[in-house]
Amino acid sequence: MNILKKKPVIFLLLVITLLLFLRIDYRFKYTIECCSDEYDYFMHASTIANDFDFDYSNQDLRDFRYTNNNITAPVGFVGTGILFSPFLFLGNLFNEIFNESITKDIFNYQIFFYSMSSVIYFFLTFLFIYKTMILLGYRLNKYKLLLIFSASGLPYYAFERFGMTHIAEVFTISLLIYLLTSFYLEDEYSKVSALLISPILVISFLTRMSNFFLFLIPLIIRKFLLSSNKFDRALIKNSNFIISFFISAIGYVWIIFSVYGKFIVNPQKIYSDQRTSQDLFGSLSDLPMTIIDIALSSFNVLFTFEFGIFWMSPILFFGTIYCLIQLKNYSNYASWLLFLCFAQNFVIIYLWQSAASSYGFRYLFSLVPLAFFVLFLQKNKEYIIKYLTIFSVFSILGILFFETTPLTQLSLVDEYNSFGRYIRYVEPEYVKGVVFAVADFNSYLIIFSTSFLGAIFFKLLLIIFGKSSLETILSGLGLPVENNDFQIYLENLQNIGVEKFILVLLMFSIFSYIITYKLKDLSQKT
Repeated sequence: MNILKKKPVIFLLLVITLLLFLRIDYRFKYTIECCSDEYDYFMHASTIANDFDFDYSNQDLRDFRYTNNNITAPVGFVGTGILFSPFLFLGNLFNEIFNESITKDIFNYQIFFYSMSSVIYFFLTFLFIYKTMILLGYRLNKYKLLLIFSASGLPYYAFERFGMTHIAEVFTISLLIYLLTSFYLEDEYSKVSALLISPILVISFLTRMSNFFLFLIPLIIRKFLLSSNKFDRALIKNSNFIISFFISAIGYVWIIFSVYGKFIVNPQKIYSDQRTSQDLFGSLSDLPMTIIDIALSSFNVLFTFEFGIFWMSPILFFGTIYCLIQLKNYSNYASWLLFLCFAQNFVIIYLWQSAASSYGFRYLFSLVPLAFFVLFLQKNKEYIIKYLTIFSVFSILGILFFETTPLTQLSLVDEYNSFGRYIRYVEPEYVKGVVFAVADFNSYLIIFSTSFLGAIFFKLLLIIFGKSSLETILSGLGLPVENNDFQIYLENLQNIGVEKFILVLLMFSIFSYIITYKLKDLSQKT
């Protein structure tokens, strides 16, 4: 097994793994299609990249939209569009240069660059988590860190459903935590960190305006760092931070007024949701029962076979349990602030009573950077790493085998979910489904054929043999080449330029090179 420790082999395995996870389902299209959540974020990115404004009057918004007199805007939050807009601008520019369009060219440069934005932010998020680990002096093998990070569930929203907001959320929060840690622990970069903290906090809040816990993070980081480090630096007294804070606050107000025509902090106003806290949680006399219901709902989130985080997102399970254990020190207000961060997201799931019609408990993913931060504060907890490593392997399989068999596919008809709701897009036996899918040979064919690894393989065969000869060869092997989906697949591959596959290979080679050759390889102390 020594060969697996050689850097060139690790580099190659990383490239292959990334290609295997990168999916064609949402990428082999002409543009982002109406009318999903992704479409709202795309509309934000479009008005910024195309018109350099927040005027949506010339955007084809979906019917479910925000309205304020003559102002209309997507109901999806603007932050993701801000972060993705540079990639959309680049894609539009390349379309003009190479004469491609969103009407006649599948996987044109617009959707190519836009879809790769989430992959790049995923990689940057890992780097910021790694750099935070270095600052905190925690020793963990970089490949284990990558495994645990990838097992959070986030790869699905980077490598497949790239247009969702979750990667943008986690990117901004991981950067925020890194900047705060750097401000307190690094003399050299404290001024730069102080300048960047406020704008990143604003962008993060604009990415999901229901994440009110974001404003607790600076207090949490300072308090937890003070318990193990000595420093006399106070963010609130730093002139760079104060200047940056006021500029960022003005920027927030300007963006909000530009998009919505009035000042908004409460996201319910964007959705035109008139429900009160009493409508959501009941009256004060109902509070004891409501707390019990939230606790039962949260327990279900931990251990249900429907994406329970014990099985499918180990780092979030660790963070949740750590958060609860810290409450034994009830006099430490930082522990209560940390609890509020986790509690807010668990309460959102309680209100929805579902996993939100996609992969995993996605409303918890914004807690991943916080979970890593508290992990890095632990010393010599080998049993924690063993749990995280073992179950991260299973979780990675859960992402890879998603939608490969009936038991790993979200239902298209109404079905009871693990919360007892009768709705579509659920799979209450997902954990079992992963186990069965691993033993199903057809699952591997689906994974390969819907991945960029498979796409590159068949693209090479098309270049070498041509479509007719390739069909003859594959038919001789007993493969169903007459299948309409497979015919469309080959036609799409023929129409997509080889340069796009080369760009994907180049991008993943750069990522893998940085991880393999540039990042320090730290081992856990025993």
